[in-house]
Amino acid sequence: MENQKIALFTHSLKIGALYGLLSIVISLLIYIFNVNMLSIGFGIVYFIISVGLSVVVFIYGMRTIRDKYFNGYISYGHKFLVGLIIGLVSGWIAGLFGLLLYVYYDPGFIADQIDKFVIKLEEYGVDETTLMKQEESMREGFTAMGQIKSMLIRTPIFTVVLSLIVAAFVKKEINKDDGKVL
Repeated sequence: MENQKIALFTHSLKIGALYGLLSIVISLLIYIFNVNMLSIGFGIVYFIISVGLSVVVFIYGMRTIRDKYFNGYISYGHKFLVGLIIGLVSGWIAGLFGLLLYVYYDPGFIADQIDKFVIKLEEYGVDETTLMKQEESMREGFTAMGQIKSMLIRTPIFTVVLSLIVAAFVKKEINKDDGKVL
């Protein structure tokens, strides 16, 4: 049983690190191609892809650990832990990279993104007070403290919720006779 717990932790850690590296590659592509990150269309598409990719990675991790290290049976709690570890590790790796890239390496990138967003809001006729509040909130969110807050608060909340949901849908055992998931 102790070996299973070690395998759960180390395998989840590896998957989380790889997913974190994939997230870094995606962030670099967004940065290199100067994608308008704050547009509504991009935000929706990015959210759907991020959640979908997280679900796929969590399922992969839960099934792999169940099949390789838990003899075809894994409890809900263990599935949840797998998703939690994967999500926290990948989220914190990606968050740390974002902090370094957008706050320290090229803070002008985010400033330009926010300026473009504010111009769009002005074109839509958003009143001055709302516009100023929105701009201030966005600029605060991309400070070092805003990024750290996101990594320490939003990432765990998102990960816990998604892990609870995904763990409920991943089958807990494999039928050894025919290899089918029960």
